[in-house]
Amino acid sequence: MGSALREFGYSVVISALRPVAFLLPRRHAGGTGDTPIILVHGYMGGHIDFIGMVKILNHRKVGRIYGFSYPWMLPIERCAALLSRYVDEVRAETKASRVDLVCHSLGGVIALHYVAMGSDQPVRRCVTIASPHAGVAWQGPMPAGSSRQLKSGSSYLTERQDRVLSVPCLSVYSSHDNIVHPGSTASLAKRGGRDLLVRDLGHLEILFNRNVIDEVANFLEAPADADHFAQNTPVNLTKNSL
Repeated sequence: MGSALREFGYSVVISALRPVAFLLPRRHAGGTGDTPIILVHGYMGGHIDFIGMVKILNHRKVGRIYGFSYPWMLPIERCAALLSRYVDEVRAETKASRVDLVCHSLGGVIALHYVAMGSDQPVRRCVTIASPHAGVAWQGPMPAGSSRQLKSGSSYLTERQDRVLSVPCLSVYSSHDNIVHPGSTASLAKRGGRDLLVRDLGHLEILFNRNVIDEVANFLEAPADADHFAQNTPVNLTKNSL
């Protein structure tokens, strides 16, 4: 019950703030890192969804943080093409050779599509949070072209289910996600990624958990040869929400 109430509270607050996202600059925060971070929101979302994460990442001086907004009602392929253009703009602005991607929900699926688009890879590392890489169980009506692709068993997902990842990826997902369930549908372990399974966090709440945010920062800051995440290790991170 506590997790459901927290999820409802975050949903109400974020829904009220989303119109404000249109007034925000695309650069959320500075930082001293060499690699810019691009935030990619989820279905029906906006980069205001990452407001809690930006605060902590900025405090830790991780990267220079940018928010990517896209029309989520378009097919995933179109959204990935827009992300590609945005990455090029950020690289030109910052003079950085590569970027990191931190994504929520649909944003993670879009990011992996983008990563697979070319061999000249401008992505250093990618984090997906509560992303339905194997699809969502809900088979009822959902608006937008991307929603049809997100349903489990769709031809889009079936064609990509065994595609090996070309960049280091971390997938963070919850055992109690009210949208992406079972949590294993977010796993990237079989595709060469790293998984971090947490307990009792809802689909939006997971973005505001301090320990989750710290794990994201640790992954982005880790040495290139680091391997500090065990696959599918359950962690109870419910007591440190912002």
